[in-house]
Amino acid sequence: KLPLGGPVYSMQFSPDSKTVALGAGRGLVALLDFNRPMARLEGHADAVLSVAFSRDGRLLATGSADNTVRLWDLHSRQSIRILRGHRDSVKQVVFSPDGTRLISASLDKTARVWPALSKEDNILRAEGEQITAIAIHPSGKLLAIGGTKNTLRIVDPLQGEVRYSMTNLTHPILSLAFSPDGFHLLAGGWSRSLRVWQTAPWRQLDSLTTFSPEERVHSLRFSNDGRYAFAGEYGFVSVWDTGSW
Repeated sequence: KLPLGGPVYSMQFSPDSKTVALGAGRGLVALLDFNRPMARLEGHADAVLSVAFSRDGRLLATGSADNTVRLWDLHSRQSIRILRGHRDSVKQVVFSPDGTRLISASLDKTARVWPALSKEDNILRAEGEQITAIAIHPSGKLLAIGGTKNTLRIVDPLQGEVRYSMTNLTHPILSLAFSPDGFHLLAGGWSRSLRVWQTAPWRQLDSLTTFSPEERVHSLRFSNDGRYAFAGEYGFVSVWDTGSW
């Protein structure tokens, strides 16, 4: 049991699997290192809803209900940048595969693409809906964006051009994940059903049903080798063998 003083909203392992970052209430970021005492990174003024490590493990990005994104140097464990511009809670942050860009999704109906080492950003606007989930393709050339109005868009993260769009889905989207090889996209939301898309060419392959009685999928992940897909729900984790798709 960890003395975090509130709920944990997000969690991610570092690339070397030696450190776990937790985003918690009251603006707290906790770093759990198997060889060091727990570190508390403080600076956000409200709950930390998303955490993401850069691929080289040197940086940690955090998104908060205080409408900001922070970048942390994991060697010094200090905040090195505060990214301002969102007007509502930042629900998710992800690094591009090459680590040069950071993408944040907010309830203010925008996603922002930030160069990791400069201050200029590119704003991707949703069409009248709050953005609740994003996922970056392993190539870094496609960004999946899901929102509250039952739509899923695949866009160029630099140009903002829509490459593929799925509208009139049955439920809002809460979670997205690309497979490590980039051939599949999973989408989950306010339902026990997940959708599986093939990405080249784009088409829906399957619909999966979770084991939880609650109709809400909060998070999606693939194993590093792509053999298994995981869905995190309230009190349950559902697992699928992707070889059956």
